[in-house]
Amino acid sequence: MTMPIELIEEIQETYAAQYDLTILFTDEKGELVAPPKGENVLCNRLLTLEEGNLLDKIKEGLGSVISRPFVYDVLPGVHVVIAPVGKENGENIYLCAGAMVEEQTQQFVISELGKISKGEEVWEKAVDEAPSLTPENKQEWMRRAGSVSALAGLCFQGNNQEGAASVQAQLFREAAKTEHKDLQQLLDYFLENSRDLDFIGTAQKEEDELYRVDHIAGSEAQDLLNATFSPGESFLGRVLITGKESSWEQVQEDPRSLFFRRKGVNVKSLYCFQIKQRNGSISLLFGGELKKGVISQSALEQGKTLAAILESSFHATSLQAEHKQQLARLSSLVEISTMLASTPELKRILYILVDISLNLVEGPFSCVILKDRESDKIQLVSRGNRKKEIGAYAKEAAKRYFQSPGSRDVFAPTVRETQEASYVIECPLFHRDDLLGILCVGCDTLSERHLQEHKAFLHTLSIIGGVSLQLARQENEDLGEGQVHALHKAIEQFDPASHSASQQAAKVAGEFIANIGLPVTLMRDVINACQLYPYTPDFIREIFPESKVPDMLEEGKALADGKPGVSWKEIGAGSQVLAVILSYIENGESLETMKALLGSEEGVVQEFISFIEGKEVMEEEFTLTKKILKSEEIVPTSAAIKTNSKLSPREQEVLDLVVQGLNNREIAQKLYISDHTVKNHVTKIFQKLDVTDRAHAISKVYKMKYEGNSSS
Repeated sequence: MTMPIELIEEIQETYAAQYDLTILFTDEKGELVAPPKGENVLCNRLLTLEEGNLLDKIKEGLGSVISRPFVYDVLPGVHVVIAPVGKENGENIYLCAGAMVEEQTQQFVISELGKISKGEEVWEKAVDEAPSLTPENKQEWMRRAGSVSALAGLCFQGNNQEGAASVQAQLFREAAKTEHKDLQQLLDYFLENSRDLDFIGTAQKEEDELYRVDHIAGSEAQDLLNATFSPGESFLGRVLITGKESSWEQVQEDPRSLFFRRKGVNVKSLYCFQIKQRNGSISLLFGGELKKGVISQSALEQGKTLAAILESSFHATSLQAEHKQQLARLSSLVEISTMLASTPELKRILYILVDISLNLVEGPFSCVILKDRESDKIQLVSRGNRKKEIGAYAKEAAKRYFQSPGSRDVFAPTVRETQEASYVIECPLFHRDDLLGILCVGCDTLSERHLQEHKAFLHTLSIIGGVSLQLARQENEDLGEGQVHALHKAIEQFDPASHSASQQAAKVAGEFIANIGLPVTLMRDVINACQLYPYTPDFIREIFPESKVPDMLEEGKALADGKPGVSWKEIGAGSQVLAVILSYIENGESLETMKALLGSEEGVVQEFISFIEGKEVMEEEFTLTKKILKSEEIVPTSAAIKTNSKLSPREQEVLDLVVQGLNNREIAQKLYISDHTVKNHVTKIFQKLDVTDRAHAISKVYKMKYEGNSSS
């Protein structure tokens, strides 16, 4: 008989893709009977070596009788799985699947492969991408190879079984793409093409150790659907206890058939196979006859085949689901990192950590316990439905971590059992050796696997959160009140008039920026610039090299002094506001003089004029800290920008950087585009937003931000 090469290749390609292996078939002499299929880079490169070729190594492993799958080390640390398949024209056929690398031997393997290839090839990537072989998963790799070899064996049968092979070939094609939701359709197809069965079904585990028939094909056995049984009960329960596939004949009088007779199904013969799920649970595939008291060998082989390929298909589906979940979590981490990186405020970072972790785990509560750096005060931010218990728990946790950590590793995440929640995952927030706080997330009853998955994700989140908290603290300290106050106070000693003017400028700046709704971070920088404006920008740049204030001073002063080459449209919003305020203060608080010197009555100039003219009837008291909390507890401005469908994606990027206070040159450097292109984008943005300058544009963005949050 001619070997069914197309079907063999389909089997190879399907399972090679599922397991990240390269699969090949050889005869008992080690000669290929089907070309290798798969994308395992390590295996494919070993097959091409002149010295130490993988096929030569496999031939050495076929020297004895092989009756079951085994793991074979073709090179130190490099392994393949070899499994018997069957016979083709009287010769034994073997499946070889590889290559895998034994855990913790990667560097050794890379070194050995370099010796074989005489240093001509680089092996690091091939070795790193190869699946890992561990003592824990060794049996699993052999079981997988056994399932594939059993399926491939059906393709090597003789002409007298062509009919069964044809059915099984189509069965393979259907089952290979089957998910749980398509299982009923597959069982119906199987039964329609079976000459030896009257019904076929599956059962899966429910709560309280019960099993339930969840799918059934066969018109005379429909009453079995949703029937439940316990391990050890009836024929099906026996397979759960023994762990062995079984078949039974002439069972119509057997007491164990009572399970079927109660549902009006008078079974006469029956088989049952286990389907092992990837999470460790067991499902069952069973089928039977209502008229004949025997099960044919062909029916048993087809049932065994169906169980094997369903098991592989369910494993593949489970792996795909986990892969999608991991991709989703990775995407979430990227988005979270972006949010945290663009959020300088401590309070906002805490809210992000609490909200994200609560939504991820869907448990009863989430909280962050933060320790003040200068005192023993503890700050608690929490969400959830156990407010009373959270307070007591937080005190106890704070005492454990901050007062008596003992000899344990306080930076390692732990899972702690409590009375209030089944578990609490505790992830320290730290930067280097500094313990900043703890992210604590309550969990309802979860499987060990899900608990560990949540623990790993939250650990990653806590590492990002710890770095973000440290960066927020550093940013708040970069131009701390103490340093600015000291420099501002020093002005009073050598130039009292300038000190008084800078003090008045800072006061007006705070009131004006709060009035038009610009971001608090911009307010802080402009106020600092006003307090320090008697100094030269170069001096301030030397003291605060990482701050935006020196550039803001340079641009603002140049615009206020009417220096040529400085345009309203080129500089940042903070510099524009600073220029207006300095011009106003330095010219005796005269609006007319200010307008004449600045040569403009539009945009931020007009906003400032309206503010000053209405100031006598509008007084507002504010605290900088409260303003920060009020504005930063809502969504980031980038989210509000993205809701504006008038702007193109690139214009949204540019506007986001405008809101951050960057001038045209800085935006061009950030986006790797020309200054001229930035200028065009800014002009179009102003037109679409119906504004005249940066300050007005930023004010409009924050207005959209607040309105969007209040409407949600």
